[in-house]
Amino acid sequence: MAVKCRVLKGGYCEITQYYGGSNNHLGIDIVGKNYTIDTVLAHTEGTVIYTQTGQSNNQGSTGNASYGNFVKINHGSGWFTLYAHLDRVNVKVGDKVTKGQVIGYMGNTGNSYGAHLHFEVYKNNARTNPLNYLDADLLSSTLKPVTRDENKDQLKVNVNDLRIRTGPSTTSSIIELATENSIYNYYETKSSEGYTWYRIDDNKWLANKDNWCTIYPKTQPIDNEEKLKEEIKNLQSKIKQLEEENEQLKNNNISDYKIFVAPESSLYYMELEENQQLFYKKN
Repeated sequence: MAVKCRVLKGGYCEITQYYGGSNNHLGIDIVGKNYTIDTVLAHTEGTVIYTQTGQSNNQGSTGNASYGNFVKINHGSGWFTLYAHLDRVNVKVGDKVTKGQVIGYMGNTGNSYGAHLHFEVYKNNARTNPLNYLDADLLSSTLKPVTRDENKDQLKVNVNDLRIRTGPSTTSSIIELATENSIYNYYETKSSEGYTWYRIDDNKWLANKDNWCTIYPKTQPIDNEEKLKEEIKNLQSKIKQLEEENEQLKNNNISDYKIFVAPESSLYYMELEENQQLFYKKN
């Protein structure tokens, strides 16, 4: 099924190989809609920092040779894109390119088994899944995390560059990124499109699926509200009883009494509990 794709002139692409997998494929392989050859465009404005030309089909090759003819662009803020297996390269090192500018033509050079585009995305020199950026901007703004607080509903992000959207839908605009191991408060949840969405700020939502996030609901108090009310009522009753006893002692002229504290139970002929007070009148 064709998906929207800003690096091909036709605007849509078919995915022939995904990122990762058992062979650790570090890019994404695409062809034009209906499996056609298409013109390759710059994903985002930037500066061409590397090109390789003059290559032919070289199945089984490794290193740069495996890319065949390719272009690598620096977009700033740690972002780079790479376009490989090109038939022809239309730019040179040092060129300033704009978003959507033609940089080459899809081909079958290098370690390739049919004409296609091998597309890679780098963030801070580490390759990341290009599927997230086929029709999305390379974002440099990240939402500031918070500290862990067991008294708040929170989540921890387990993947890098998890997209933050303006609403709980994949059609909502991407406005920021959440970085791996960052913790955020959440205030609302919704289920939509096979994801569980968490609102982490005003008009800022994260999607959770396949353990993208670890959820930390706030710790529930040991005693529920009704039990706390009952304990408060009992304490108030005890306070009232002590106040009444204290008032009674005052009325009995406590100066005429001495206080005896039993050091242990069963003292003399009276059964007293340890530390129980005994009042007795002077002779």
